Amino acid sequence: MTATSLFLFTAIAFAALSPGLDARALQEQAPPPVAPLATPRSEPRSDRVARLEGERRELLAEVAALRSQPVGQAGTAAFEARIAELERRIRELESELAKLRADALRSLPGTQTPADPTGLQPADPFGQGGQVTAGNAFNPSISVIPDGVYYNDDRGGGATDIIGGAAGFDTHAAETGGHGHGSVERGFNLRELEVSFSGSVDPYFDAWAVLAVSGAEIEAEEAFVQTRQFIPGLQVKFGKFFSGIGYMNRQHPHQWDFVDQALPYELLFGGALNEVGVQVNWLPSLPIYTLMGFEALQGENEGVAQHLGPDTAASFADRAGPRLFTGFVKVSPDVGYSGALQFGASLGHSRLHQEQHDGDAEPEALEGTTTFFGLDAVYRYDSGKQWGAGD
Repeated sequence: MTATSLFLFTAIAFAALSPGLDARALQEQAPPPVAPLATPRSEPRSDRVARLEGERRELLAEVAALRSQPVGQAGTAAFEARIAELERRIRELESELAKLRADALRSLPGTQTPADPTGLQPADPFGQGGQVTAGNAFNPSISVIPDGVYYNDDRGGGATDIIGGAAGFDTHAAETGGHGHGSVERGFNLRELEVSFSGSVDPYFDAWAVLAVSGAEIEAEEAFVQTRQFIPGLQVKFGKFFSGIGYMNRQHPHQWDFVDQALPYELLFGGALNEVGVQVNWLPSLPIYTLMGFEALQGENEGVAQHLGPDTAASFADRAGPRLFTGFVKVSPDVGYSGALQFGASLGHSRLHQEQHDGDAEPEALEGTTTFFGLDAVYRYDSGKQWGAGD
């Protein structure tokens, strides 16, 4: 962005067309041209943010000073051109600062929906802000992630039984897809091998699929198509996917901060709410980052929306899907470029939930509806140092 010669030429040309203005005086009054943005590679993020913020404040003060000039000067084309140039540079600085903030927030564990520019949501599967680039426009991107752990305890391997005995684990463990507690033995374990594919379907849609290989089993964890935001702020996803409720529900096992999933997700959903359905995300143009979402899901989760149907001893009622509906909102106020803060609220309702418990006595059957809600909050501090030191 070399604006020097262009600005001087513009100032002289407009001065020649303005009878009441001396071109030499105009050039003397005009501040020096705006320098291009510098992006030193080795500069720490925090120092770079401070430098860009200082430059932005100086340019804003310069614009205010120019606009306070007498009418005879401030109204000239040359001064307006100068102000326009300064404002353009201010926009560049703000864009650069926004990118730095997004980079800082993106390091938040398990960050983002593709519609999320701040990076506060769990990680973008495409790794390009939800967009498939020219490099993989016609070839799918393929990644393989092994999830291996080493486990030992002082109870002869029985420590996992303590967790496994918690209320709900014995009931919902079948829905974890191998991600539940008690699935590791003492020593080295390869819990799963995650193979993901992503690519563009056409100019309007991206496709994403994740296969989890655990032992001799292969499970389709996710397989969905999502729009590329041809309607600004609106994104639609359909297929099988992790629900957007809460903060950790969308995270795959290798994205967890700990070896095990958080207990609320494990106890309530059997690991995570993973369903077939449609999700609509809306990112309105507001001063504060706000993401709102709605989901219509088939309703097969054993914890909150199990559907057994009439082919059981209890002869349950049969109801077509979608049977499970969820909504969520995530708000991220600006807390500076060295931190990230997000608040979230989620609500879900299943219009049918069926359970059948077999025992020595007569089988017990339950049928009804379920409603669940939750609040979440997360804060991340980014020191700006390499390798996450001080975060």
